[in-house]
Amino acid sequence: MFNNAKLLVGLGVCLASSVSDAATVAWDQARDNSVNVGSDIIGDGTVVFAYNGGPADATPFTVGGVDFVSGVISTMVTGHQGAVGDFLGGTSTGDANYDRLLTSVAYGASGDITVENLIIDTQYSVQFFYNDQRLRDRNLLFHDGDPGNVASASAAGANNFGQSVLGLFTADANSQLFNVSGDWGAADFTAMIVREAVFIEYIDGDVDGDRDVDLDDYYAMRDNFNKSVDVVRGDGDVNRDFVVDLEDYAIIE
Repeated sequence: MFNNAKLLVGLGVCLASSVSDAATVAWDQARDNSVNVGSDIIGDGTVVFAYNGGPADATPFTVGGVDFVSGVISTMVTGHQGAVGDFLGGTSTGDANYDRLLTSVAYGASGDITVENLIIDTQYSVQFFYNDQRLRDRNLLFHDGDPGNVASASAAGANNFGQSVLGLFTADANSQLFNVSGDWGAADFTAMIVREAVFIEYIDGDVDGDRDVDLDDYYAMRDNFNKSVDVVRGDGDVNRDFVVDLEDYAIIE
C-alpha cells in the first residue's frame, strides 16, 4: 500500500525547494533485468511510492509484490507523456505484469523528480528501471542533485530486458530529489520504486522465516505446490519466481 507519497516533476528546471532536500544517494552498479522479477525487484521494506510509465488511464497492477500506478508524471506535467509500446522488441519475461511494466514508458525532457512524505533519519532505497529494445544504444542517467554523483542504466541490458539501478540514502528532510536525464538529450524511463531499506538475508529453504529449515517449511511447500497466483515466500516460493514448484523443493533438499 502507498504511504500517500507524492511525486513532483519539474522538467528542464530545478524545483525551488528540492535542491536543499537532496540527501546523498549511494548508487550501486546497474543490474540486468531478467525473466525473474523476484530477483529483479530488490528489497523487503514498506513501499513509499511505485510508479511506472504509461498512460494516465492505465489501471494499477502488481509486479513482484509491489503495486504500481501509471500516468503520474504525464498528468502532473504538461509535455511529459506516458506510453505503452513494443519496448521489449517482441520478447517476453514470461510474466504478463512484468512485461507490462517493461513495455510502459514516461517520456519527455530531462528533469527533477521529488518524492515527498519521507521520514527524516530513515534509510530508503530507490530503484529505477529502464528498458527500450528499439533504441538499445541509449543510457539513462540518475543523480541526487549532485551531477558528480551519477548512476546509469542501459536501454538494452545483457538479457534484452534493459537494466535497473539501485540507490540507498538516509532522508535528511521529508522529501528527496532525483534528477533523470538521457545521454541523447531527453529522459524516457520505465519505472521507479522508493521503499524503506530493508533487505532480509534468507536461509536457503527457510520458507516460514524462523531461520531453521524443517518440516514446517516442507509442509508449507507441499500445501501450496503449483500455486502461481499471489505467491509469497511463506507459501514455499523460496527462489522467488512466483510459482511453488520442484525448483523450490530442490533448494529445501
